Amino acid sequence: MPRSERTQDCPECGTPTEPERWIPIEVVIGRASLPESAARVVKAAVDRMLRDGDVRDRNKWQALEYLAADWLAGQADEDEHG
Repeated sequence: MPRSERTQDCPECGTPTEPERWIPIEVVIGRASLPESAARVVKAAVDRMLRDGDVRDRNKWQALEYLAADWLAGQADEDEHG
């Protein structure tokens, strides 16, 4: 995977932490862009998470991480309960 490094601040205290590897989104989903209708849905979710304080403006990428984690947790529940 292509690699770039950026220092990330600790969310609790703001202290810089070890550099984290950053991967271009197209490596993850196979494209650099989304259909407009899908982008509207993703943007609405990100905007709401920003408004609710679940993510910060400079960490909008976490919205995708949280949405994916929630989906995976739901799948695990479905697998357990058939």
